Amino acid sequence: MNETAASPADALVIFGITGDLAAKMTFPTLYRLEAAGRIDCPIIGAARDDWSEDHLAVSMRQSLPGDPARSVRPGRGGVGRRRSATVDGGHR
Repeated sequence: MNETAASPADALVIFGITGDLAAKMTFPTLYRLEAAGRIDCPIIGAARDDWSEDHLAVSMRQSLPGDPARSVRPGRGGVGRRRSATVDGGHR
């Protein structure tokens, strides 16, 4: 069996970033991975909904347990604006 070395990802793209599953499962998981130092790439969220990055940050904060003010701090740790961006994934 030939083993290959893991190479870093250029980006993590998450489709449906504004949906219920993202709020219930994806955001808390991303936060835990970031806190453990396991994510070192930009996170790009694609969705049909036209959310601003501010709206996404609020949704992320509300989905995390504990003190949301400490959980998502744009540019200062946690999965916040430092790593996240949104793109319109609607097919119009």
